[in-house]
Amino acid sequence: FSAQDTSRGGGLGGVAFSPDGQRLMTGDGAITSVTIWDAAVTGGGEWASVVGPAVFTSDSRGLVVGRRNGALSVLDVETGKRVSTIRPALRGRDGEVWGMELSDDGKLLATLDPHGVRVVDLSTGATRFTVPWGSADWVMDMRWSHDSELLAISWGYDDQRGQVVVVDRSGAEVARLTEVPGHHT
Repeated sequence: FSAQDTSRGGGLGGVAFSPDGQRLMTGDGAITSVTIWDAAVTGGGEWASVVGPAVFTSDSRGLVVGRRNGALSVLDVETGKRVSTIRPALRGRDGEVWGMELSDDGKLLATLDPHGVRVVDLSTGATRFTVPWGSADWVMDMRWSHDSELLAISWGYDDQRGQVVVVDRSGAEVARLTEVPGHHT
């Protein structure tokens, strides 16, 4: 990969391979941007740079990017052109996408915004369900199970123990795990 500085002072916020292993995504915490690298044996160069959270589609042909206005753009990884746009549920900073997690089957996208977690159908853009959060809550992480049937959401609280809430594809809570005192979720 390029020897250029990939961090603007905030440090790398994450790294992820595309499902086909041909591209590598790195996050820059200082400017909330994502850099996409060509990870093929003959590659090694920077492929794209986008602002906002991003995730590869399950077929590795697309990249879903969260925009500051709450919209989600699906980009073609070969051309960089926008394939589709999913309109935000909320407008302006209220709908800003802070993070996202795509189910392994590529059908449901969980997004994190100032009001909680919203799960959208990636093919239609329709909201399937939401998991709201309070003003003192903080979502630490979220992950789909490998069969794409369950979404685990790790919550932190200002003055309480954290919890992991597990919901199914309809948004129904199926489990709640409370952290043991002295440990962090």
